[in-house]
Amino acid sequence: MSEAWVGLAHYHLDPNGRHQSVSDALDCACRALAQGSPEAQKLVQSLLPVARNNQLKDPASAKAARTAVEAALGTDKTGKLHYLAGLLAFHGFGGPKDLKLAKQRHERAAALGDVDAMFELYVLLSTGTGCKPDEKAALQWCIQAAEQGQVRACYNMGAFHATGKGVDKDAATRERIKKAQD
Repeated sequence: MSEAWVGLAHYHLDPNGRHQSVSDALDCACRALAQGSPEAQKLVQSLLPVARNNQLKDPASAKAARTAVEAALGTDKTGKLHYLAGLLAFHGFGGPKDLKLAKQRHERAAALGDVDAMFELYVLLSTGTGCKPDEKAALQWCIQAAEQGQVRACYNMGAFHATGKGVDKDAATRERIKKAQD
């Protein structure tokens, strides 16, 4: 059944289709996620930044999806589920917006090796979102993510090296990070 929800989500995202709707796609993806679909996990993750909880036709599916993700955290060996749980908490999908929980989930995901979570920790720590600002720790997370090829982290590190923000101005390092990005 989850494959049908994923298919319908893709239908709603088709730019050539009549029913292009991010909120409808997210609604369908959340229903599939609640049924354990790994493809839906990727879809929800990609759609969260462009949608808000109140845009869902069925907020109960967002709650079910969040509950399903939280229940599966014990099986997460790659950090992907913790990263998704962090995004769900950050955006308030399926429950209250909880920035401290989002940071905790991203910390666990990063500890498990998820590079996207490493970059999110950089953002949270550098802006003081859900925590006290910590530029030193933020920079370390950004460096770790960039060293593993996370595109946004590579871009930021290149900019940091170009401007000398928090690191030495260094053209060689900038070039090494650019190559990792390619």
